[in-house]
Amino acid sequence: MNFTRKTIFWVIALVFLGGLFHLLDERAETNKKIEQKQLSLFTLTADDITEFWSANLKTRTRIQVTRDGKEWKITEPIVTKGDAKAIGKLLKNLLEARKDAVLFEDPPPDKLQELGLDAPEQEMGFVPRGHPAVVIHFGNLGPTHNVAYARFQGERRVLRVHSDLKQEANQTVYALRDKSILEFDPLQMVRLELTRQGMAKVIIRHEQDRWDMVEPVPMRANMAKVLETVYSIKNSEIKAFPEPNADELTHAMDEVQVTVSILLKDAKAPHVLQIGNKDRNRRGYYAKRGDSSIIFVIEEDLVAALMAHDTLWRETQ
Repeated sequence: MNFTRKTIFWVIALVFLGGLFHLLDERAETNKKIEQKQLSLFTLTADDITEFWSANLKTRTRIQVTRDGKEWKITEPIVTKGDAKAIGKLLKNLLEARKDAVLFEDPPPDKLQELGLDAPEQEMGFVPRGHPAVVIHFGNLGPTHNVAYARFQGERRVLRVHSDLKQEANQTVYALRDKSILEFDPLQMVRLELTRQGMAKVIIRHEQDRWDMVEPVPMRANMAKVLETVYSIKNSEIKAFPEPNADELTHAMDEVQVTVSILLKDAKAPHVLQIGNKDRNRRGYYAKRGDSSIIFVIEEDLVAALMAHDTLWRETQ
């Protein structure tokens, strides 16, 4: 009987202690969430944002990006498709950032001037779905360049943030625009055609899980090598976008070195890439898509892969 009472006592004690520890853990987790919320610079998430902009207020340059359905589109200074991956990373880095400290609740004008916030250079604005824009201004860097000073539009208080945030806000059009050379699904390809200056044309057909070289020599094609080439086109990025009316583009496409034609299953027309003259300054080649007048620069390595001897894509016995 004595033993039974002791057992019941210890069971009750353990249950009580277990409940107490659980309660303490819950309180610690709640306090942690409150602390994180207090340290968060923004109360927004990337999914909230329908539009954002980055502007240099001194040079009066501005990049505007708008959510277009499930995609992002740059609307200023040009209209073009955005790079969803780069934009997602930018929004994550900024919106999940923390403030280092609140330096001043109501700084005098001379202090704002000292911190570079009387006439800030950099501005970042976010438009959440169904709400007014949230705008943050960035001032000078701190003495050690690890921190920067910032202030939300409409607020008096000055914040100290990591200097990386100011750098993130100072984006380029190239960083945020789509840099795909050709957009297609390599596994849906039914015909690949390579026309190269001074070299034999290569035509490869994909039909019912069979890969065949049609030209220059009718024979089985090496599926792995063909897909490696096709994926190199799919995964490569545009190296640079010269200004549309730049002098360098006058003769950029005078001589087409390579024409790539990729036909997909059930498609009416192929995806076409034309590669022109070499851009020696950027160590690349000028190129354009078949349905576009926009000339861009691609990497030398991709062109070298497309200029390989046709034996590369043949099946070896």
